[in-house]
Amino acid sequence: MRRALFLLLTLGFVSQINAQVIFYMESPAPVVGNYDMTWADPGGGWGCPDLNIPGNSVLDTLAFALGTDSLCCNAITNPTAINGKIAVLYRGTCEFGVKALNAQNAGAVAVVIINNIPGAPIAMGPGAQGINVTIPVVMITQADGAALRASILTGNATAFIGSKFGFYPNDLGIWPKDYILAPATSNPEVTNSIASEFTAALGSWIINFGQNAQTNVTLHGSITYMGGSVYSQTSSPVTIPAGDSLWVQLPWFSQATYPSGLYKFTYTVASDSADDFTDDNKRRADFTISDTLFSLAPIDTVTLMPITNASYRPSGSTNDFEACLNFRDSLASRLVVQGMWFSAATSATDSLTNPTVLIETNIYSWDDVFTDVLGTVTMDALTPVAFGSYTYTSNLQNQMVYAPFSQDFFPLDNQRYLFCVKASASNTNTFLGFGTTVDYDEHINQYLQPVSPIADGATWYWAGFGTDVVPSIAVKMFDETTLGTETISAISGGNPYPNPASNIVYIPMNLVTGDMEITILDMQGKVIKTEVRNITTPGSLPVNIEGVSNGQYIIRLTNGQMTQSFKVLINN
Repeated sequence: MRRALFLLLTLGFVSQINAQVIFYMESPAPVVGNYDMTWADPGGGWGCPDLNIPGNSVLDTLAFALGTDSLCCNAITNPTAINGKIAVLYRGTCEFGVKALNAQNAGAVAVVIINNIPGAPIAMGPGAQGINVTIPVVMITQADGAALRASILTGNATAFIGSKFGFYPNDLGIWPKDYILAPATSNPEVTNSIASEFTAALGSWIINFGQNAQTNVTLHGSITYMGGSVYSQTSSPVTIPAGDSLWVQLPWFSQATYPSGLYKFTYTVASDSADDFTDDNKRRADFTISDTLFSLAPIDTVTLMPITNASYRPSGSTNDFEACLNFRDSLASRLVVQGMWFSAATSATDSLTNPTVLIETNIYSWDDVFTDVLGTVTMDALTPVAFGSYTYTSNLQNQMVYAPFSQDFFPLDNQRYLFCVKASASNTNTFLGFGTTVDYDEHINQYLQPVSPIADGATWYWAGFGTDVVPSIAVKMFDETTLGTETISAISGGNPYPNPASNIVYIPMNLVTGDMEITILDMQGKVIKTEVRNITTPGSLPVNIEGVSNGQYIIRLTNGQMTQSFKVLINN
């Protein structure tokens, strides 16, 4: 069984993934469609009906409820307007259960709560009164609430809330957790440039939610690059009875070379019948072959950086909290790792700068021995191998920031690593950024490897918060042969020479003066020797390597403001 940690939220919460529960606008035409939502689950202390059961669904008109204001923390003052309808109100001030009970007492058949802050809708705690609420309660985003407001005010906005199994006559679909993603959303080009280095499995469950059997059902997989098709495969047609599902595997995606950039990856399901609910007939699984990034988070197709649409920490945690990405590559020795991008946030009344928040970044060598998730996954042998930090000087809520590691890190082939971001116990109001628009359930079933472990204090959870919650982390990694030119180049005017070197290696210097720290490290990051040299004039800086054992080393230069590293072969 996967071990997942219950999470607490601040700016967002992943939408509850139940394969049939939806909030769908039926009318008017401009707003028709499926909307992101969370719902009050009776398993969480509410008295609400279980929306997984089709008979508990509601289809009715939306109407705004009013108490002393639109928050409805007091008795409803317009009960006639919402009696027999779906009451719409806003989050804020009082408990969710109180709002919902006030609407229920006024005759509402369901409640829609509009979030009062940006981001995904959050999980709703029942509070003291939630157990007395017996009608469905859902939350939608602030943005969706604003988009729907005008239609609701006209009085002709209708919505469906609940399980769509058996609701529509013809309704095929793909649920987010039911299709395979690429090996990573961002795959470093240096280890993923040809067919023997990168291939991707394609496949998905197709669900017949409808009342009718569906014939000639097909799954189509499409991948495009720079507007041109690089993969287009359609499965053989099948029949799927009403209420049934079928796993469909497509041929693997493989091509001779993989130029860097965005690969747009789409699954589409179709049949002989016109589908009555088309919102889940297509699913996207975009990925990149990246010049410099490794990531498992959903990516922005314009910036190609991870998306943050929720911010989490473990529920009730007063410990250090780490969110991590699992990484292992048979060609990892080609790479050098320099730093990580991530995001963080605080609650609406707090700031990342008052008090100042410090976020740590860590790389662990994950030395526990296990083959895959079918066996017992342990996290008892984690060895720190690199670290960095970022101190917020601006209140960059949910924005990607970059933290370099204190030294370049050189991963080993087939070694498992964790790339982690840590919020310390002293910052319990700090929440780390996550992406919630990809689900790794079928990815894990295909590749059988962990995705995003989480640590709450000293306790590790290899399945993290679940397959649909992935840290918004991107790791900067690139070709180690370009090390001298890829890092900050203001210090050095060129690569060390001679290379291989004996006794002395020379480093061409730019117009940089003052104290320069020179450190020689082995490939595991152990410091072999260090010295501080005062640089007064430009020229070639001689570095004494006499007495250093033969082998490959890193020479790192830093003056407190800039850092540059080189790989050197010593042959004394």
